[in-house]
Amino acid sequence: MATFKRPLLALLISPDQGERRAILEGRLKISVREGYRDGYDPGRPVMICCHLDPWCVMATITASRHCLLSEVTEEERSDHGFASREDLLAGIRRFYPAMGWDSAVTVIRWDSVCGKLVENWAEFRKSSSWVLQDSPPESSF
Repeated sequence: MATFKRPLLALLISPDQGERRAILEGRLKISVREGYRDGYDPGRPVMICCHLDPWCVMATITASRHCLLSEVTEEERSDHGFASREDLLAGIRRFYPAMGWDSAVTVIRWDSVCGKLVENWAEFRKSSSWVLQDSPPESSF
């Protein structure tokens, strides 16, 4: 008997080049998203991509949890690159202006990033300015 396959999950990121580098290099493996999001179960594949500028890698979800923004841990905040709770709130409000400390969020972690961009990182770093051109820092949620 055939079984249903679960659909591919995706995390949209901003076109920020610094964040893309951090994902490719394995330095960024976490995202805090607005609302309680279902389906981001450990072991599931996730496509991390940008719909505004062509860029895509695959990863494997390692953990996800639902909490209030005020309950995001210091480790989670730091792993995402925010120096303080205030920086986290300011960063998330760039994408979700109505967010407050009592807002629901989903913290998603991933690992095992793979794909053409990862496999040929050195080659792309030297030859593909569209992938790594500098732009103003911008975090994604």
